Amino acid sequence: MNEVVQKFKSVFAENLRFGNVVALDNCLRCGSCGDACSWYHTTEDIERHPLHKKDLLRRVYHQQSTREGRFLQRLGFEKSPSDDEIIAAMDSFWKCTTCGRCSMACPMGLDNRSLFHVARRAYNECGLMQNNAALASVDKNTAQTGHSFGLCAEQVFVRLGFFLAHNQVEIPLDAPGAEYLFACPAVGSARIPDLGIQIPMLLNACGVSFTISSRIIDTATDVIHITDRHDIARAMLLNVEAEAERLGVKTLLISECGCDARTFYMESTKILGRPLRIPVQHLDSLLLDCIQSNTLPVTPALDPITFHDPCKLVRLAGMGDMERKLLERVATHVTEMTPHGAHNYCCNGGSGALRIPELQDLRRHVSILKAEQIRKTGAERVITPCTVCKLTLQDICDHYHLPVKSQLMFELVFEAVERNLGKGHERIQRSTLFKNSSAEFADTHGMQAFLQRAAEAGTLQCYAQALREDPIVKRYALTHPGAMEFLDTWLNQWEEVTV
Repeated sequence: MNEVVQKFKSVFAENLRFGNVVALDNCLRCGSCGDACSWYHTTEDIERHPLHKKDLLRRVYHQQSTREGRFLQRLGFEKSPSDDEIIAAMDSFWKCTTCGRCSMACPMGLDNRSLFHVARRAYNECGLMQNNAALASVDKNTAQTGHSFGLCAEQVFVRLGFFLAHNQVEIPLDAPGAEYLFACPAVGSARIPDLGIQIPMLLNACGVSFTISSRIIDTATDVIHITDRHDIARAMLLNVEAEAERLGVKTLLISECGCDARTFYMESTKILGRPLRIPVQHLDSLLLDCIQSNTLPVTPALDPITFHDPCKLVRLAGMGDMERKLLERVATHVTEMTPHGAHNYCCNGGSGALRIPELQDLRRHVSILKAEQIRKTGAERVITPCTVCKLTLQDICDHYHLPVKSQLMFELVFEAVERNLGKGHERIQRSTLFKNSSAEFADTHGMQAFLQRAAEAGTLQCYAQALREDPIVKRYALTHPGAMEFLDTWLNQWEEVTV
């Protein structure tokens, strides 16, 4: 027997929990899970049927863990899984977003999603997952730089620093004594930093005391939900706790990322073996509180809008009602998709699907269900509180020629605040923490101070120079006249620093 496959079997069996065994041994084989799965329903490829994948895993479990199963396999009543079969099946576990819709359709309520994550972990630990370059890069990048896209802190903060400087916005960095520690997932800083600056601007407008940490540039989301690399995830979660303690904050504030919500409300307890040592609040929950208390003034949008439910945030974290309450405050013309809420279709980009280039055509084909949902609403914008969903939904709309713009919930809230206060209002630009502190404190704990220290250490200049060719900076410049001229002036200060 192939030693790699044997390790897959051993790791899979060792990591099964009671609920996983229940899902394996109590399946009625009715097929309802396949009817609920976009990946099977739109292709009718049996290898993508949840039941087909579960049958393979059941046979592995029986072979590794039960005398009855081994006896049945020796008698020929159940086929022992071959090495080739296990190797060939690997891709099918990533042609799936572990969205949990199949479990909702199951008359027994069996949890296929968690079971498939155990399989992903086994494929990772035995080495088979490393045959996929995109998946292997998630673990490699995170281990090397602390960021699943391979960015370092200087790359993250020099780009963020430019966007903030161009908008004349202050944010505290490594500032002790704040109420909240805001943590941004890797996809946010890698793919939408030009939009992400709206979050600190909203927190400024709310009058919230917050800081970010230069030691947190990823939130373990990808190594939990894409590659199931729990040792790296554990270290990253412990780092978040350590930073919260170092900075003396009271609450961890998480961003609009469905996987982050699932990570910090559920998965972190499993990985650490205990609850997080810091309370967690979702950004949108805080924004809703501030709007309801009249701390954050808004003027709602009037154009037709629809709402996409991120699977990990709504179906798997139960936050759909909160998001809709927030939506009601910032939009007046909302048409729900059919179905919606916990029953909504996945965007088909989460848990790795958007990160794997060879899945692009299949992912788009599977997403015809989502495209039809959006089209039937007649909306001009689809709003979602998840960065991966936003990126995937825009790709779907473009592919199916829908004249619809995909936006994050915080973008919609930010528009409503600017509509009320006006663009560039002082409340949006100035940090509450700095307002109530000395000038020396602001100078020491601002973004400018961090960049200055990095420049003096000689670790900033090459990343700063790269901004001139950065595709996201160029995208930003298309809608912000004069941005490139400002960039040249802004970069001069770092180029002139003597190492």
